Order: sequence, then structure tokens, then C-alpha cells
Amino acid sequence: MYKFNFSAYLHALLQKLFMNRIKEVLQEKGIKQTWLAEKLGKSFNIVNDYCNNRRQPSLELIFKIAGVD
Repeated sequence: MYKFNFSAYLHALLQKLFMNRIKEVLQEKGIKQTWLAEKLGKSFNIVNDYCNNRRQPSLELIFKIAGVD
């Protein structure tokens, strides 16, 4: 008999709900993560974590990312 792992299901669902699209947008615009890191004054590792949804930027930083030229 199959045992349903609710905890794993909930974790996967929450990750999908709170995923950002930073990586996809950077790829669409041809922008490198290193460039974004420099513009934000953040390390490459932090921006890479944002892009891979291992960490989520603050709302303030999301607005800063949206306004970066």
C-alpha cells in the first residue's frame, strides 16, 4: 500500500507558490547574473540563490531589480 507523504507534498507546493522568475527574465533579456549582482551591490552567490529559488529577495529588492537598467 502506498503511503502519502504530506510533508513532502506541502513542501513542493509551497516552493512552487513562492518561486520567482528572476532567472527566466534574465535569460529572456540576455542579462548575466554577475551583471545583476554588480548593479544590486550583492555577491554573485546571493543573486544565484535568488535565481535558483534557494532564497527569496525582499520586496524592496524586488522593486530594485525591476528598476535596474
